Amino acid sequence: MSVLFATHRRADILEKTLEAFTSISTDTVRWHLVVVDNADDMASQEVLRRYETSLPLTWLVESRAGKNRALNAALPLLRGDLFVFTDDDVLPDTRWLEELMSAAKRWPEHAIFGGRVVPDRALPFDTSEPMIRSAYVISDEYPSDTEIRAGRIWGPNMAIRAAAFRARAVAFDETIGPAAGNSYAMGSETELLLRLQALGERCMFVPAAVVRHQIRPEQVSLPWLRERCFRAGRGHARRYPASGDGLWLGVPRYLARTAVTGWVKRQLAALFLSRDDYVRISLEHSFVLGQIAEYFSNPRRLADGTGG
Repeated sequence: MSVLFATHRRADILEKTLEAFTSISTDTVRWHLVVVDNADDMASQEVLRRYETSLPLTWLVESRAGKNRALNAALPLLRGDLFVFTDDDVLPDTRWLEELMSAAKRWPEHAIFGGRVVPDRALPFDTSEPMIRSAYVISDEYPSDTEIRAGRIWGPNMAIRAAAFRARAVAFDETIGPAAGNSYAMGSETELLLRLQALGERCMFVPAAVVRHQIRPEQVSLPWLRERCFRAGRGHARRYPASGDGLWLGVPRYLARTAVTGWVKRQLAALFLSRDDYVRISLEHSFVLGQIAEYFSNPRRLADGTGG
Protein backbone atom coordinates (compact mmCIF):
# COMPACT_ATOMS: atom_id res chain seq x y z
CA MET A 1 0.00 0.00 0.00
CA SER A 2 1.20 3.50 -0.86
CA VAL A 3 -0.09 6.84 0.44
CA LEU A 4 0.46 9.95 -1.67
CA PHE A 5 -0.12 13.65 -1.17
CA ALA A 6 1.32 16.97 -2.35
CA THR A 7 2.21 19.94 -0.17
CA HIS A 8 2.65 23.62 -0.97
CA ARG A 9 4.28 26.13 1.41
CA ARG A 10 2.54 25.29 4.69
CA ALA A 11 5.17 23.61 6.77
CA ASP A 12 3.26 24.05 10.04
CA ILE A 13 0.21 22.21 8.70
CA LEU A 14 2.43 19.56 7.11
CA GLU A 15 4.18 18.90 10.41
CA LYS A 16 0.88 18.28 12.20
CA THR A 17 -0.13 15.86 9.47
CA LEU A 18 3.13 13.91 9.52
CA GLU A 19 3.07 13.74 13.32
CA ALA A 20 -0.42 12.25 13.14
CA PHE A 21 0.83 9.72 10.58
CA THR A 22 3.34 8.40 13.13
CA SER A 23 0.40 7.14 15.22
CA ILE A 24 -1.22 5.11 12.44
CA SER A 25 -1.69 1.46 13.35
CA THR A 26 0.06 -0.71 10.79
CA ASP A 27 -0.03 -4.15 12.42
CA THR A 28 -1.87 -5.64 9.45
CA VAL A 29 -0.58 -3.50 6.56
CA ARG A 30 2.71 -2.64 4.95
CA TRP A 31 2.73 0.90 3.69
CA HIS A 32 4.84 3.54 2.04
CA LEU A 33 4.31 7.32 2.20
CA VAL A 34 5.19 9.56 -0.76
CA VAL A 35 5.06 13.35 -0.36
CA VAL A 36 5.64 15.85 -3.17
CA ASP A 37 6.86 19.35 -2.36
CA ASN A 38 5.19 21.43 -5.07
CA ALA A 39 7.00 24.66 -4.21
CA ASP A 40 10.64 23.65 -3.61
CA ASP A 41 10.06 25.10 -0.16
CA MET A 42 12.96 24.84 2.27
CA ALA A 43 10.74 24.97 5.37
CA SER A 44 8.62 22.05 4.11
CA GLN A 45 11.72 20.08 3.21
CA GLU A 46 13.14 20.60 6.69
CA VAL A 47 9.96 19.10 8.14
CA LEU A 48 10.10 16.17 5.73
CA ARG A 49 13.70 15.40 6.65
CA ARG A 50 12.78 15.27 10.33
CA TYR A 51 10.25 12.52 9.66
CA GLU A 52 12.40 10.35 7.39
CA THR A 53 13.39 8.14 10.32
CA SER A 54 9.95 7.83 11.97
CA LEU A 55 7.88 7.21 8.82
CA PRO A 56 8.34 4.98 5.72
CA LEU A 57 8.75 8.22 3.80
CA THR A 58 9.96 9.11 0.33
CA TRP A 59 9.70 12.72 -0.77
CA LEU A 60 10.50 14.59 -3.94
CA VAL A 61 10.25 18.07 -5.43
CA GLU A 62 8.06 19.01 -8.39
CA SER A 63 8.64 22.72 -8.99
CA ARG A 64 6.11 23.13 -11.80
CA ALA A 65 3.04 24.71 -10.23
CA GLY A 66 0.01 22.46 -10.01
CA LYS A 67 -1.09 19.87 -7.48
CA ASN A 68 -1.92 17.37 -10.21
CA ARG A 69 1.47 17.79 -11.86
CA ALA A 70 2.98 16.98 -8.46
CA LEU A 71 0.82 13.89 -7.99
CA ASN A 72 1.50 12.62 -11.50
CA ALA A 73 5.25 13.06 -10.98
CA ALA A 74 5.05 10.72 -7.99
CA LEU A 75 2.83 7.99 -9.48
CA PRO A 76 5.81 5.89 -10.67
CA LEU A 77 7.04 5.69 -7.06
CA LEU A 78 3.86 4.08 -5.73
CA ARG A 79 3.91 0.40 -4.90
CA GLY A 80 1.64 -2.23 -3.42
CA ASP A 81 -1.93 -3.27 -4.19
CA LEU A 82 -3.72 -0.12 -3.05
CA PHE A 83 -2.95 3.52 -3.80
CA VAL A 84 -4.28 5.91 -1.13
CA PHE A 85 -4.60 9.61 -1.92
CA THR A 86 -4.99 12.36 0.66
CA ASP A 87 -3.93 15.94 1.43
CA ASP A 88 -1.26 17.64 3.52
CA ASP A 89 -3.82 18.93 6.04
CA VAL A 90 -5.41 15.72 7.33
CA LEU A 91 -5.18 14.01 10.70
CA PRO A 92 -5.83 10.30 10.08
CA ASP A 93 -7.50 8.00 12.55
CA THR A 94 -5.09 5.38 13.89
CA ARG A 95 -6.92 2.59 12.01
CA TRP A 96 -7.37 4.55 8.79
CA LEU A 97 -5.13 2.46 6.54
CA GLU A 98 -6.15 -0.83 8.15
CA GLU A 99 -9.80 -0.03 7.50
CA LEU A 100 -9.18 0.84 3.85
CA MET A 101 -7.18 -2.34 3.29
CA SER A 102 -9.79 -4.43 5.09
CA ALA A 103 -12.51 -2.97 2.86
CA ALA A 104 -10.47 -3.74 -0.25
CA LYS A 105 -10.38 -7.39 0.86
CA ARG A 106 -14.10 -7.45 1.70
CA TRP A 107 -15.14 -5.97 -1.63
CA PRO A 108 -12.96 -7.56 -4.36
CA GLU A 109 -15.28 -6.39 -7.15
CA HIS A 110 -14.78 -2.74 -6.23
CA ALA A 111 -11.72 -0.72 -7.26
CA ILE A 112 -12.40 2.64 -5.57
CA PHE A 113 -12.84 3.28 -1.85
CA GLY A 114 -13.63 6.43 0.07
CA GLY A 115 -13.76 7.14 3.78
CA ARG A 116 -15.16 9.77 6.11
CA VAL A 117 -13.75 13.29 6.18
CA VAL A 118 -14.72 15.38 9.21
CA PRO A 119 -13.58 18.86 10.33
CA ASP A 120 -11.19 19.01 13.27
CA ARG A 121 -13.23 21.78 14.94
CA ALA A 122 -16.80 23.00 15.28
CA LEU A 123 -17.85 25.29 12.44
CA PRO A 124 -19.99 28.44 12.74
CA PHE A 125 -22.11 27.42 9.77
CA ASP A 126 -24.99 25.03 9.14
CA THR A 127 -23.11 21.89 8.13
CA SER A 128 -26.33 20.20 7.02
CA GLU A 129 -26.30 22.46 3.95
CA PRO A 130 -24.84 20.64 0.92
CA MET A 131 -22.70 23.57 -0.21
CA ILE A 132 -21.19 23.94 3.26
CA ARG A 133 -20.47 20.23 3.42
CA SER A 134 -18.88 20.31 0.00
CA ALA A 135 -16.77 23.38 0.80
CA TYR A 136 -15.29 21.69 3.86
CA VAL A 137 -15.23 18.26 2.15
CA ILE A 138 -17.42 16.81 4.90
CA SER A 139 -18.35 13.36 3.66
CA ASP A 140 -21.82 11.91 3.61
CA GLU A 141 -22.68 9.69 6.56
CA TYR A 142 -23.47 6.01 6.14
CA PRO A 143 -23.87 3.47 8.97
CA SER A 144 -21.95 0.75 7.12
CA ASP A 145 -20.09 0.04 3.89
CA THR A 146 -22.21 1.39 1.03
CA GLU A 147 -21.78 1.39 -2.74
CA ILE A 148 -21.90 4.98 -3.99
CA ARG A 149 -21.20 6.99 -7.12
CA ALA A 150 -17.76 8.46 -7.73
CA GLY A 151 -18.82 12.04 -7.09
CA ARG A 152 -19.47 11.29 -3.41
CA ILE A 153 -15.86 10.37 -2.61
CA TRP A 154 -13.61 13.24 -1.51
CA GLY A 155 -9.94 13.76 -2.33
CA PRO A 156 -8.59 13.78 1.26
CA ASN A 157 -9.70 10.18 1.79
CA MET A 158 -9.78 7.97 -1.28
CA ALA A 159 -8.08 4.79 -2.41
CA ILE A 160 -7.80 3.08 -5.80
CA ARG A 161 -6.62 -0.44 -6.50
CA ALA A 162 -3.22 -0.37 -8.17
CA ALA A 163 -4.39 -2.94 -10.73
CA ALA A 164 -7.27 -0.73 -11.88
CA PHE A 165 -5.08 2.37 -11.92
CA ARG A 166 -2.51 0.70 -14.12
CA ALA A 167 -4.92 -1.22 -16.33
CA ARG A 168 -6.85 1.94 -17.15
CA ALA A 169 -3.61 3.91 -17.70
CA VAL A 170 -5.09 6.92 -15.92
CA ALA A 171 -3.46 9.98 -14.41
CA PHE A 172 -4.68 13.25 -12.90
CA ASP A 173 -5.84 15.96 -15.31
CA GLU A 174 -3.22 18.69 -14.96
CA THR A 175 -5.57 21.39 -16.29
CA ILE A 176 -7.79 21.10 -13.19
CA GLY A 177 -7.11 21.71 -9.53
CA PRO A 178 -4.80 23.93 -7.49
CA ALA A 179 -2.13 25.72 -9.49
CA ALA A 180 -0.60 29.18 -9.51
CA GLY A 181 -3.06 31.71 -8.12
CA ASN A 182 -6.33 31.17 -6.28
CA SER A 183 -8.80 30.93 -9.16
CA TYR A 184 -8.97 27.48 -10.70
CA ALA A 185 -11.45 24.76 -11.54
CA MET A 186 -11.84 22.43 -8.55
CA GLY A 187 -12.63 18.75 -8.65
CA SER A 188 -9.57 16.97 -10.02
CA GLU A 189 -10.05 13.89 -7.86
CA THR A 190 -13.72 13.75 -8.81
CA GLU A 191 -12.79 14.04 -12.50
CA LEU A 192 -10.40 11.10 -12.19
CA LEU A 193 -12.93 8.95 -10.32
CA LEU A 194 -15.69 9.74 -12.81
CA ARG A 195 -13.39 8.61 -15.62
CA LEU A 196 -12.72 5.34 -13.81
CA GLN A 197 -16.41 4.88 -13.08
CA ALA A 198 -17.24 5.42 -16.75
CA LEU A 199 -14.78 2.62 -17.55
CA GLY A 200 -16.73 0.27 -15.29
CA GLU A 201 -15.00 0.61 -11.92
CA ARG A 202 -17.23 0.56 -8.84
CA CYS A 203 -16.97 2.67 -5.67
CA MET A 204 -17.45 1.69 -2.02
CA PHE A 205 -17.79 4.09 0.90
CA VAL A 206 -16.08 2.88 4.10
CA PRO A 207 -17.31 4.88 7.12
CA ALA A 208 -14.79 3.25 9.47
CA ALA A 209 -11.88 4.82 7.54
CA VAL A 210 -11.69 8.34 8.99
CA VAL A 211 -9.52 11.42 8.57
CA ARG A 212 -9.99 14.82 10.19
CA HIS A 213 -9.50 17.91 8.07
CA GLN A 214 -7.44 20.68 9.66
CA ILE A 215 -9.56 23.84 9.44
CA ARG A 216 -7.41 26.97 9.52
CA PRO A 217 -8.67 30.26 11.00
CA GLU A 218 -8.94 31.98 7.63
CA GLN A 219 -11.20 29.18 6.39
CA VAL A 220 -13.91 29.95 8.94
CA SER A 221 -15.23 32.97 7.07
CA LEU A 222 -17.86 33.74 4.47
CA PRO A 223 -15.37 35.26 1.95
CA TRP A 224 -13.34 32.03 2.04
CA LEU A 225 -16.49 29.96 1.51
CA ARG A 226 -17.58 32.13 -1.39
CA GLU A 227 -14.22 31.70 -3.11
CA ARG A 228 -14.36 27.97 -2.50
CA CYS A 229 -17.84 27.72 -4.03
CA PHE A 230 -16.73 29.88 -6.96
CA ARG A 231 -13.95 27.38 -7.73
CA ALA A 232 -16.38 24.50 -7.29
CA GLY A 233 -18.64 26.15 -9.86
CA ARG A 234 -15.77 26.34 -12.30
CA GLY A 235 -15.09 22.65 -11.80
CA HIS A 236 -18.77 21.78 -12.26
CA ALA A 237 -18.84 23.60 -15.60
CA ARG A 238 -15.77 21.65 -16.69
CA ARG A 239 -17.36 18.30 -15.83
CA TYR A 240 -20.88 19.01 -17.05
CA PRO A 241 -20.77 21.53 -19.91
CA ALA A 242 -24.06 22.62 -21.44
CA SER A 243 -24.88 21.96 -25.07
CA GLY A 244 -24.35 24.66 -27.67
CA ASP A 245 -28.04 25.61 -27.67
CA GLY A 246 -29.23 28.69 -25.83
CA LEU A 247 -25.87 30.42 -25.40
CA TRP A 248 -25.54 34.16 -24.81
CA LEU A 249 -22.06 35.61 -25.24
CA GLY A 250 -20.76 32.06 -24.88
CA VAL A 251 -22.62 31.42 -21.60
CA PRO A 252 -25.78 29.31 -21.27
CA ARG A 253 -28.75 31.63 -21.02
CA TYR A 254 -30.10 29.84 -17.94
CA LEU A 255 -26.86 30.58 -16.08
CA ALA A 256 -27.00 34.25 -16.99
CA ARG A 257 -30.59 34.45 -15.73
CA THR A 258 -29.71 32.53 -12.58
CA ALA A 259 -26.79 34.88 -11.86
CA VAL A 260 -29.05 37.92 -12.07
CA THR A 261 -31.84 36.45 -9.94
CA GLY A 262 -29.23 35.12 -7.52
CA TRP A 263 -27.80 38.59 -7.04
CA VAL A 264 -31.26 39.95 -6.26
CA LYS A 265 -31.97 37.11 -3.81
CA ARG A 266 -28.65 37.74 -2.12
CA GLN A 267 -29.43 41.43 -1.55
CA LEU A 268 -32.89 40.66 -0.19
CA ALA A 269 -31.54 37.85 2.02
CA ALA A 270 -29.05 40.26 3.58
CA LEU A 271 -31.96 42.50 4.60
CA PHE A 272 -34.73 40.12 5.55
CA LEU A 273 -33.56 36.55 6.09
CA SER A 274 -31.57 34.68 8.74
CA ARG A 275 -27.80 34.45 8.63
CA ASP A 276 -27.95 30.77 7.62
CA ASP A 277 -30.29 31.57 4.74
CA TYR A 278 -28.09 34.45 3.63
CA VAL A 279 -25.00 32.21 3.68
CA ARG A 280 -26.76 29.51 1.66
CA ILE A 281 -28.03 31.95 -1.01
CA SER A 282 -24.67 33.71 -1.17
CA LEU A 283 -22.80 30.45 -1.76
CA GLU A 284 -25.27 29.29 -4.38
CA HIS A 285 -24.72 32.59 -6.20
CA SER A 286 -20.92 32.19 -6.01
CA PHE A 287 -21.25 28.69 -7.47
CA VAL A 288 -23.17 30.06 -10.46
CA LEU A 289 -20.65 32.88 -10.96
CA GLY A 290 -17.89 30.27 -10.98
CA GLN A 291 -19.64 28.35 -13.75
CA ILE A 292 -19.94 31.53 -15.81
CA ALA A 293 -16.26 32.34 -15.23
CA GLU A 294 -15.28 28.91 -16.55
CA TYR A 295 -17.31 29.47 -19.72
CA PHE A 296 -15.48 32.74 -20.27
CA SER A 297 -12.12 31.05 -19.60
CA ASN A 298 -12.75 28.10 -21.92
CA PRO A 299 -15.49 29.22 -24.32
CA ARG A 300 -14.80 26.92 -27.24
CA ARG A 301 -14.49 23.66 -25.32
CA LEU A 302 -17.49 24.28 -23.08
CA ALA A 303 -19.72 25.71 -25.80
CA ASP A 304 -19.51 22.51 -27.84
CA GLY A 305 -20.23 20.39 -24.77
CA THR A 306 -16.92 18.53 -24.70
CA GLY A 307 -15.86 19.57 -21.20
CA GLY A 308 -12.36 18.83 -19.99
